[in-house]
Amino acid sequence: MKRLTQIFILVGLILVTGCGSSQSDGSMPDEHEDLNTFEGYVADLDENRVLVTENRLSKPFHEMKFETVNQEAGSAVYFNLDDVDDQMRESLMFGEKLKVKTGAIAESYPGQGKAFDIIREIDEPNDLLFIHGDYENIAYIHHLKDGKTLRIMAYTVEGDPTFEVIKPNEDHFNVYMDNTQDGFSSEKEVKSVTCQSIEESFQEQQVHINLTECSDESGMIPILSAPVDQVILPEQQYRQVTINIDGTTEYETTEQDQITDMINSIEQGKKTSVVAMTLPKPEGKITFHGELTNVTYDLYKDGSIIAHNVYIQSNIVVE
Repeated sequence: MKRLTQIFILVGLILVTGCGSSQSDGSMPDEHEDLNTFEGYVADLDENRVLVTENRLSKPFHEMKFETVNQEAGSAVYFNLDDVDDQMRESLMFGEKLKVKTGAIAESYPGQGKAFDIIREIDEPNDLLFIHGDYENIAYIHHLKDGKTLRIMAYTVEGDPTFEVIKPNEDHFNVYMDNTQDGFSSEKEVKSVTCQSIEESFQEQQVHINLTECSDESGMIPILSAPVDQVILPEQQYRQVTINIDGTTEYETTEQDQITDMINSIEQGKKTSVVAMTLPKPEGKITFHGELTNVTYDLYKDGSIIAHNVYIQSNIVVE
């Protein structure tokens, strides 16, 4: 009888130990680690659902042609967001890359599932990247000027990814700062801040872009600080240039030699901050059509342009 009692005690200890087990590093296991994972891109959003597709779409799923949407989107699942943090839900943007922790998915097209956790994924071709002091895809900064949502990915010193999602509105910007993957942060969360305006300045050959009048303690959120030539005409393939004067297209070209000459003229032109200048109203606009985004600036008939509060004396001829 004594031996049986010892066996029961031993079994009980094993069960208790198993129920309270930690991971090998001493931390408790992730509550979502046993769930399924679906990776893809945000293809549609409504108040309490997000549609995630295997492939990145150029426009929302509901605007796609029914006959071809399956082939273009690949696998697709609508996820209910009842169990997702409110700030994470509000911060989601069309086209962004992420993975969803989910349970069983109901078979249909699109499928139906429930999201228990959402984790943003680095998207090198489509994020504005800030990697240890250097920027990649600076062209996307022009999304803000066009009223489009911008996502910025930056690494912490320890190498963890953090994200900022900036959503322009008519009279303000909603900014969502996601540090949920920062292993050294005491508060892993998506923080929401509202900013009233955007400020651009030019100092010592650097363009500085900040959101100002913000609702957090600092009152300002730095967005970008980079050499002027990297910002004015950021690295990308430019396929066309158009010049519009007084509402009429006066010039357009797709000739790469001519486009290159214009870019060189702007890069080599004398650059001055507009803060100390009194300038007349620009006569037109010049647009460089790029593979990532279009870049449009105010233009004078003498060929000078204004870009990010920088006055540039170029040799572009406007006839």
